[in-house]
Amino acid sequence: MVKYLLIGTGSLVVLWAAALLVNFPIYQETTVQGTIIHPIVDGILFFGLIFGFIWLLASVIKDRKRINLILSGTGVVTLVLIFVFFAMR
Repeated sequence: MVKYLLIGTGSLVVLWAAALLVNFPIYQETTVQGTIIHPIVDGILFFGLIFGFIWLLASVIKDRKRINLILSGTGVVTLVLIFVFFAMR
């Protein structure tokens, strides 16, 4: 189980870093008014929050199917909220 968590975590970090670098011009143009600290710092804090949530689930719940179901449901809810708050403005 730990091996899969490390592989998944490493992949998540690499993909998140790539997304941050690709979207860096957007972060530079973003004003500080819409963020808590700074756009990049907020991105790092949000990543840490997601990372902690996944590790907490993996350490508390041992059934992989249940973890996948919870994370999939959380992802769907997040996508719906993104659509509601940003795409419908």
